[in-house]
Amino acid sequence: KELNKRISEIKSQMNIDDLQDVLAMIAFKLSVEIEDNKGISNENKDAFTKIENIINEIDKKIE
Repeated sequence: KELNKRISEIKSQMNIDDLQDVLAMIAFKLSVEIEDNKGISNENKDAFTKIENIINEIDKKIE
């Protein structure tokens, strides 16, 4: 029920009538979002590593 509602919304937003085309666009959109999120995840890991290195340097100076 909710899925059909969402598909109908996307159909009207993208002005596409064919269900296969709508599903292809949804799949494409999701794959792009996944790739974007991978980039964010890598940036978070890099930031965490940098913060960890800074903390280690501070600890060395304190000792």
